[in-house]
Amino acid sequence: ARYANRAELLANTPSFIQVTFGVNPYESHSYEGGLFAQDDWRVNPRLVLNFGLRYDFFSKFVARPTTKAPEGLFNLEGLRDGNFTFGPFRDPLDPFDHDPGINLGPRIGFAYNPDGRGKMVFRGGFSVLFSPLLWGTFNNAVGNSMTLPFRVSFEGLAEVARAGLRFPVFNEDVRPLVDRPGGIIQIADLFKPDIEVPYSMNLHVGVQRELAHSTMFETAFVGNRGVKFFMYRRFNPIDRFTGRRPNPNLGTGNYLDDSQNTVYYSWQSSLRKRYSRNLTGNVHYTWGKALSYTGGDIGATFQDDATSPVQDFFNWRAERGPSTGDVTHYFVADWVYGLPAWGSLKSAALRHVLGGWQVSGIFRAQTGGAFPSGRPPTRPAAGRT
Repeated sequence: ARYANRAELLANTPSFIQVTFGVNPYESHSYEGGLFAQDDWRVNPRLVLNFGLRYDFFSKFVARPTTKAPEGLFNLEGLRDGNFTFGPFRDPLDPFDHDPGINLGPRIGFAYNPDGRGKMVFRGGFSVLFSPLLWGTFNNAVGNSMTLPFRVSFEGLAEVARAGLRFPVFNEDVRPLVDRPGGIIQIADLFKPDIEVPYSMNLHVGVQRELAHSTMFETAFVGNRGVKFFMYRRFNPIDRFTGRRPNPNLGTGNYLDDSQNTVYYSWQSSLRKRYSRNLTGNVHYTWGKALSYTGGDIGATFQDDATSPVQDFFNWRAERGPSTGDVTHYFVADWVYGLPAWGSLKSAALRHVLGGWQVSGIFRAQTGGAFPSGRPPTRPAAGRT
């Protein structure tokens, strides 16, 4: 239970109650397959080209009960209008479609040595990489039946009061309100039926230059764009003015589709000293910017830096801003110094104990990350509790 203020707590009138029913035993499966070909072509002693192509296939997710108790991923057909009207239930053995995309990921790269002596090298490359959907997201959405989801939420004073719920709340109190024919449809997670797998476009263009026999400087533009990443949004939320849901015949939960897009661009530079005179070291600096709608990444609140702060379900583009992991300036230096050998010592034991030692260190500095926005996710970050 959750209370909006102290008065609600003292009066035991919660404005939010969430109950987790758990799931019956089940097994799930999906299929993935890929083909890849790549070749290098030396055009002349100064220029090398690289070409590659990859194909990936990702099947739908299916959950089957392993006992006589029902179990499955119960999903509705697509969203029909702005009042959260969805189509009928899909077959739990066909909760959403196979990925319809032709997932061909090309890649091309080059290395060009203009002086022919290896003192300077220009390098660049572009690739498209596909990723499978995060199956933990689907496993976490498996429910017991069309009327008994994994988890159910009651939001707002009016809705909680109509349900007659007060703290403490037990599953036995809530189940009769949910698990009954003709009642409000309650689903913890809904998925876009024709959801597609995410992919990223990656670009690298840079130059490496030898400054001295053991010192090299390199600088490069590095960027990528993520397309069709997972996005979490709460469907059919309580209207803050009326206290009711747009669709009174549907509860609330998480809606997942492929609306998330991300972009990252950076300039990365390094000064490297190869080992000589007992010393090696590196200095790196990166200026970068990461933008997305809801934190970024393919995890959809389950991993890494994805969040769920969308306030307007139908206007998620208004949330565009720095990703959760955005860092503008990043500097790091590391070094290793080998202490002088004690070869002049006559004792082999002392040479063994005192010789071969190294001293090393790492220094790192960076600007702060973006402040998170929106409410925290209403589910555990991974697994079930």
